[in-house]
Amino acid sequence: MKKIIAILLILTFTMITFSSCGGVPVELLDFIGSDDGVIDLGGKDFIFLGDNEGDENSIIDGQIQANTTLYDAVLKRFDEINKRYGINIVYDCLGNSDTYEERFTALMMTGDCPGDIIYGVGNSKLQPFAEAGYLYPLTAVKEFLDYENSAKFGTAGILEGAMVNGVPYAVQPVMWPGFQNNFSFVLVYNPEIVLSQGYTDLHEYYENETWTWDVYQSMIENFDKGGDEDLYALSGMERDFADLALRSNGVKYVDYIDGTLKSDITSAKAVTALQWMQNIYNNNTEKIEILDGWTLTSFTEGRVMTSIAVTPQLTVSELQFESNIQFSIMPFPCGPDGVYGEWAQSAAAIRGIAIPANSESPEISARVINDLCEPFEDFGGDEGLAEYFNEYVFFNELDTEIFLTIGDHIRYSYFRSDPGVSTLLYKIEAAYKSSSAVEILESIEPKLETFIEETVKPNYVNYIHDHLYAE
Repeated sequence: MKKIIAILLILTFTMITFSSCGGVPVELLDFIGSDDGVIDLGGKDFIFLGDNEGDENSIIDGQIQANTTLYDAVLKRFDEINKRYGINIVYDCLGNSDTYEERFTALMMTGDCPGDIIYGVGNSKLQPFAEAGYLYPLTAVKEFLDYENSAKFGTAGILEGAMVNGVPYAVQPVMWPGFQNNFSFVLVYNPEIVLSQGYTDLHEYYENETWTWDVYQSMIENFDKGGDEDLYALSGMERDFADLALRSNGVKYVDYIDGTLKSDITSAKAVTALQWMQNIYNNNTEKIEILDGWTLTSFTEGRVMTSIAVTPQLTVSELQFESNIQFSIMPFPCGPDGVYGEWAQSAAAIRGIAIPANSESPEISARVINDLCEPFEDFGGDEGLAEYFNEYVFFNELDTEIFLTIGDHIRYSYFRSDPGVSTLLYKIEAAYKSSSAVEILESIEPKLETFIEETVKPNYVNYIHDHLYAE
């Protein structure tokens, strides 16, 4: 059953009914060049194809608080787009995240149009779809979808999450609810525990530009459990901490070194970062709880001082709905070889929006995506979004500032999601207790160099270099 969302500006309610997928005849695109600029598709059901099974309106429900100014602005945006193009926006769940790929692939292979827009799907599916030719290249609709507009779609580094030979196939909006810095990392902390340990609030280190490895290491090493075995200085997976340590010390995994694209995984700054991670985890075992960024139960119960969290936890999960404490956030501290203020950030995945390759109206799909993700001017644009986070998500305005800017230098982490090299961080996790930093990194380098040559280099040569490296 397909779920139809009829967004009405005056009534602002959601109506669920049945629909079917149908492409827009190419001749309708003639409306784009009409004198009045009107595109009227006659009430066509315009399908947003997602994988959030169980939600009646997965486009926005669960992503933002209902009955808020931002929620109303989103409903108004849907209504405007429906009227602008003569469409009826539909959310169709093509199964859950486990079955989506199989069902989508089957539809594409039969030549059927599965939907007009692929919405909110992870790059673990989008990247294989792009490589298989199932997605429409965004370069072909750049006139209608301004994917290089960083105010709307973030940095070029995010586009790498669904890119083949330098051609992007999906965007991850910056301003649209539920997509901000998605699947990246942030350090959440309990201000009460920080103060009880004799430290000033961590935001003061941020504002004084003194938030460095040394400060954080001191906090962990000097942490006083006070006889409470269930109290921890840090919760976080070793691989996540190692990744952030490497990036916070200026390691890029792949970089132009003396004019040649190669790995910097065995550089001196990489060795320094991994050694620091080993010191933290090997020398403070009783003060660290090994939990991944999706599991914040101990933190929400007030038993952890700092925790590495995946960013969706801040807005749609445990921290929002199950937390018994007031929390704040910080970027991961800067290492001695890092650039202060260019905070370490790793996109473990992206949550993207794309266009099926066999769409009969890719230009209209591109226009809809572009219009959908425009800043909410009547809501206050960036300032309005900040107001929403100040009121409904965070307890401190500086938390909002950090959250909205922490991804300014974000890079997609090929080395988490690609099966060819995903063992890089797991290798660190498995060996950091028994092997030296040099031994671990040198064992990783050959496989990484091969991966860079075959997979990463085409994107760098054809796109990333000009957008991130060129003067």
